Amino acid sequence: MAELHFTTTYALECVELKRNVGRMERLACLRHLFDLARAGQLPAAAAKRLKKTGAAVPKKDAGFVWKFDAAQADFVAVEWFGSLVHVEGRSEIIGKPIVLVDSHRWEISMIFGWTSRTVRIKRSNGRMVGVRRFIKAFTTEARKLLDSEIANAAKTIAKEPRAPQRPIWGGGGGGGGGSSGS
Repeated sequence: MAELHFTTTYALECVELKRNVGRMERLACLRHLFDLARAGQLPAAAAKRLKKTGAAVPKKDAGFVWKFDAAQADFVAVEWFGSLVHVEGRSEIIGKPIVLVDSHRWEISMIFGWTSRTVRIKRSNGRMVGVRRFIKAFTTEARKLLDSEIANAAKTIAKEPRAPQRPIWGGGGGGGGGSSGS
């Protein structure tokens, strides 16, 4: 059996109540798993685990134009963030690499991993990828838990071309106060 990607494992653990997360994060994890199923990317083992929670797993939808690009998600959340270092704080951490906790890695992977199947762009690293699905993200974080660093780094990498802006909510507005994906 092939190993599940980190984002799928994290989402399943949240939905199965194996991780202590809030209601909104659990719903975001459920949406990720449902969208993987609609894109035809949810492995059978993950679908089986999801069904045990009582969730009805959607069928593959040919009209669903998004896909989860695990390589792009890993590039941003692991490689790119792994190259960043602390520039302020306690003297013993200054200059050391920023290490994302699982919830941070999952959030970054969601923002940058979901891409278009049809519209492609060339990234600054030369890689051809689909344009990002999410152009705004609302995240909340307690102070002193890399909240500013993650938001600023996400803004930096988000400067590359992306899909045309479209409403996220029915009214055409964004997600709320804090935006770390645009």
